[in-house]
Amino acid sequence: MRYDLDPDMRRSDRLLWGLPAIILLTAITEGHASAASGGPDSFGYSFVDQSDGANYTYIDITGSGQLVALGNTESASVPLGAPFEIYGIPLADMVVTTNGVLTDDPLAAADISNDCPLPALPSSGGGFRIYALHDDLVAAVYYQFLDAPAASMAGYPGEADGLSVFQWTGTHNLGGSVDFEVLLFHDDFTILTMVALDAQGGSGSTTGIQDPAATTGLSYACDSALSITPGATAVQYTLGPPPDSDCCSASPTGVPGCINEPCQDAVCAVDPSCCETAWGDPCAGAALTECAILCGLPPEVTINEIRVDQDQADDDEYFELLGPPGTPLTDVQYIVLGDSPTGELEAVVDLTGQIVPPSGLLVVAEPSFSLGVADLTTFMNFENSDTVTHMLVGGLSAALSDNLDADGDGLLDSTPWITVLDTVSLIDPASTDLPYGPGSSCMMGPTCQEVSDGIDGPHQVYRCPDGDGAWRIGNTDEQAVLSTDSPGALNTCSICGNGALEDGEACDDAGDSALCDADCTPAACGDGTLNGVAGEECDDAGESAMCNLDCTLATCGDGLLNRAAGEACDDAGDSARCNADCSPAACGDGVLNGAAGEDCDDQGESATCDDDCTVAVCGDGLVNTTAGETCDDGGRSEQCNSDCTVVTCGDGLVNLAASEECDDAGESATCDADCTFALCGDGNVNASAGEDCDDAGESVTCDDDCTPAECGDGTINAAAGEQCDDGNTDDTDGCNADCTEQASADDTAGDGGSSGQDTDLADTAGGTPTDEGCGCTHYPPGRPLPWLLLVPLGRRRRDRSHGPTRAPTKVLE
Repeated sequence: MRYDLDPDMRRSDRLLWGLPAIILLTAITEGHASAASGGPDSFGYSFVDQSDGANYTYIDITGSGQLVALGNTESASVPLGAPFEIYGIPLADMVVTTNGVLTDDPLAAADISNDCPLPALPSSGGGFRIYALHDDLVAAVYYQFLDAPAASMAGYPGEADGLSVFQWTGTHNLGGSVDFEVLLFHDDFTILTMVALDAQGGSGSTTGIQDPAATTGLSYACDSALSITPGATAVQYTLGPPPDSDCCSASPTGVPGCINEPCQDAVCAVDPSCCETAWGDPCAGAALTECAILCGLPPEVTINEIRVDQDQADDDEYFELLGPPGTPLTDVQYIVLGDSPTGELEAVVDLTGQIVPPSGLLVVAEPSFSLGVADLTTFMNFENSDTVTHMLVGGLSAALSDNLDADGDGLLDSTPWITVLDTVSLIDPASTDLPYGPGSSCMMGPTCQEVSDGIDGPHQVYRCPDGDGAWRIGNTDEQAVLSTDSPGALNTCSICGNGALEDGEACDDAGDSALCDADCTPAACGDGTLNGVAGEECDDAGESAMCNLDCTLATCGDGLLNRAAGEACDDAGDSARCNADCSPAACGDGVLNGAAGEDCDDQGESATCDDDCTVAVCGDGLVNTTAGETCDDGGRSEQCNSDCTVVTCGDGLVNLAASEECDDAGESATCDADCTFALCGDGNVNASAGEDCDDAGESVTCDDDCTPAECGDGTINAAAGEQCDDGNTDDTDGCNADCTEQASADDTAGDGGSSGQDTDLADTAGGTPTDEGCGCTHYPPGRPLPWLLLVPLGRRRRDRSHGPTRAPTKVLE
């Protein structure tokens, strides 16, 4: 995005265009930021703020200026109303970004990081930088050029070449309003930044300047709460003659400041006149104390101990320096060379501002450090499983990620430092990276060594004796006993493993033995130190998921109970109380255990296994519904059939115990529906057996051959009133058609067997009947005569195809 001013517009026209809308906001307050003055940097720029004389006269151009950029991470190239110069670069226009930066590189628009402290390599783009209030902003940016009269009316008289104003209004991307500006004075190239509104008060933003190479510059505020005071903060950057002192001697021209900015700042903190008036002999004398390392008088400050890795998460990375107490570490850096490509600066820790404590040991560690107390905590990015070179240098002029061995030959192409205090290379045999110790950055000696464990690179190294002794390899795990980590304390330097018993050693057999561990402690199962010579397969300082209490590897079935490994029991196989998988033996656990008397175990009842872990069999006395059993009485019973089904007459199974005589799954020719044998006369009508009726014998409706009672059927049914039945439906000799017997053959008079009496017992003469002196009683027709019973009568039986044959009925004599 580009908003160009009309290049043909004359300065006076621009003045007339913007002047009526100029609003002057003047507010002088007692608030001020963290520093009143600073510099000069190596180019000669210094700054003062409102508490040291900078003018806070805010010019609001939002109503009169030109909108040149708008939005988030936007930029525009803006022609200036007059030439301007910064860090020796002449400019006819400038690139403005909505993130609060003036530069000459459009790629700077994407830079939203704080880039601090300055100088710092920007995260995006290059070019010089004027950081008015640098952050990730959403803003509108206005520009207006004020010629001399307009500048005077705005509160800045005497500006013959005019004044350029850039103003930002908007918000931080994460919230909070902003309103700030940059004034460029075209007469002497002075820069003034002012803040009218910042809801975050400097927290999350950067204010300062730096050169295009990001090698020199000035930080005013750097991501610090309350470092900016809205309505008060004004920072003025002016250019004077560049410093010409090496810090360790007086300036030959009397210019203030020296060429090493950290040393300059350290000295000027003690004597401000060294940066404001001139760098004279007193300043050079102070530098010999404050920056002795850079002045060629290096005290014996060395690397004494390092941890780069550990078995758990790398939370305890640290390094320890040893030196004379009270030594300032001004412009001293701890660096690491390695990575891919080899020779890259992969870690830089600036120790400026640190002083060797009274113990003589300075500890620098990660914020998560738990092995002691650190004097400085910072993220160090120590790499492990790689060949790396740790160095302590002074006056570093390179930056993180710079490659000092571009051709990758193992020799440094450049040595961007003033002095090297100590070097140690940690060698990983499998790494493709190269070391930069002896022969590359230094000569072999007490402060230039290499160390390797021959495996994957040492996790921890330390010097014995402290300071300038040989490097030793420490424990891989910082929790190991005895510990080799001693940050903040002198190293333990007895030589365990040399076969000689020394102070601090319980034993020393030059390695593992049956009585002594390699760490010179007595061999004992449970001490946490694996000693194969002593017969240990493992040693986790007690029972663990992998190791038994007797230091053998935990295995289910070894006969040793190991609860940490999840064992509830261990009888070295199946037993009455323990399964082979080391779980308690229990019917229903799904584990077949023959030693516990189990025939099967399907975790409960199944089609093949009862819930008492015996094989499912009908007749075993256990009802197994999964196997289809509805009952099981151990055999046939009153309630249960032999096939383990509930007894039911009609189920087709003869169950004598349930009083069944037969069971044909219903009525059959031989079996009644009530499971008794089919018999005519049993009271059960069995049609399959040919029975028409069955009244348990002769009845009015049923003959005793189980056929319906019928006169003329050939069967005499006395219950039905039959005296005879010869199977005819007509009168026959001896039997009438109604199955009554006829009169005897000698009753010829028809008087019922008595001479002179009618057969129908009527008195033919009309007289009163008499028994004629024989005492006989006459019966009406069809009624049996008792006296006839005394006469043997033979009866014929009619064949009935539908019923059993009965024996002839006999008349009692």
